[in-house]
Order: sequence, then C-alpha cells, then structure tokens
Amino acid sequence: MTIPVRVLETAQRLDTYETLAERLGVSRATLERAVSSGRLAHIRIGRCVRFNERQVEAYLRRHERRASG
Repeated sequence: MTIPVRVLETAQRLDTYETLAERLGVSRATLERAVSSGRLAHIRIGRCVRFNERQVEAYLRRHERRASG
C-alpha cells in the first residue's frame, strides 16, 4: 500500500490544542474560539482535534498586523 504524498506532508507535524497553545503563547480557549468560528482550520479524528503546521502558519499570516510608521 502506498501512502499519498499529501497524507505524508500532513502527518509531518500535527499539534494538539495544548502544544499549539504553548507554541503560540495563547490559551486553549483562544484556539477553541478560533476553531468554533471557522477562522482556524483543524483536523478532527474522532473526538481529537489536531492542527496542521502549514494551516496554522497560513492563519498567522492572515492575522499578521504590520507596524505603521
């Protein structure tokens, strides 16, 4: 059985709520609000939620604020 390249790329880094919250320095509740509002893409496996590193990076780029000056 051959695993599609897309699956392998996705499996490279999947964060949990806890690991992503720690990496970003935010609370789990902040991430839960972003997920429930549809702003932060996620992967649901049964009752578990995981975050793909590339999708998180895309979310951060969309919400980046540049300093004016």
